[in-house]
Amino acid sequence: MIPWTIFLGYTLPRRYDARHWSLLWIGFDVILCLVLAAFAWLTWKRRQLMLVMAIIAGTLLFCDAWFDVITSWGNRDHWLTVFTALFAELPLSAFMFWLAYRAIRRSLAAFYSLMGDSEHPTGLLRAPALFAAVENAPSQEALTPEDPYPEGKIGQARAGVRSITNDLHGALDSLALISNNSAVDRCGIEQARHAIEHALGEVEAK
Repeated sequence: MIPWTIFLGYTLPRRYDARHWSLLWIGFDVILCLVLAAFAWLTWKRRQLMLVMAIIAGTLLFCDAWFDVITSWGNRDHWLTVFTALFAELPLSAFMFWLAYRAIRRSLAAFYSLMGDSEHPTGLLRAPALFAAVENAPSQEALTPEDPYPEGKIGQARAGVRSITNDLHGALDSLALISNNSAVDRCGIEQARHAIEHALGEVEAK
């Protein structure tokens, strides 16, 4: 990109008569409205994808402010574009980036709490990619072994209980990821885990 940028700096004309000028800006504003609508819907539904839409919306708003100011500079209405950029587009863009930053931090905190590493730093610059955190993966001991019980109806029943328990733990993991990560939510999820393990221990002891 650096050589291409230098090339454009030497070759682009100072003035250019662009065709389809209205289509350019109308199309851009339509895309921006669609992104903002998608962001609002994903936020309302509390979907993880909202942070991606927040980053896209923040970038489009910043680009909108940049091109509005640059393309109108020197004309009679350039102060209007400066005003809308400073008090509308750029603040909203910063707000979108702040929302994305906050959502990513909360997602990291929920992930490390789920992995039993609540003291792990959640700063974005120090946080590793989640797929690279192999040392924090769930222990294989929590999964159902291939043949943990003797043959017979009792053994099959115990294996079935263990399988159901694993499914319940998976459901609690999903619930923890979509919860508000509040103290009440975490306390309720941990109580449910202890109750499941207690019930399983009583079944396996018989």
